[in-house]
Amino acid sequence: MRLTLIALAALAMISLASAQQQTETGTGLLCDTAEQVRLVMALIDRGTDDAIRQVNAETNSSACGVFSVAYVLVGEAGAVKHNGETYAIAEIAVIGVMTPQGMRPAAPPLRQFTILKKPGQEI
Repeated sequence: MRLTLIALAALAMISLASAQQQTETGTGLLCDTAEQVRLVMALIDRGTDDAIRQVNAETNSSACGVFSVAYVLVGEAGAVKHNGETYAIAEIAVIGVMTPQGMRPAAPPLRQFTILKKPGQEI
């Protein structure tokens, strides 16, 4: 009986934690690091594609790009200002990627960083 109560309590905690991790979908900038997001935002006035190309060239990689994904917000990794607006640099766990065949799972989830408007600001 006691083991059953412990198991039920654990299940309730897992369910509560899962409910707090709401899955979102969106299309936007994804980078491997928060610093790469900062660099793209510093260069964004040149155009998104040019800013991404320059950051990728500087890192000799394809660290940044624009993708359509399903994700879970992990936390905030800083902030950046652009044209008087404040944006959060958010750490996310990508759990799905849009392909020509539809949304496909990312297994295991991929840790990435993106840019989000601070609460109370519309994108």
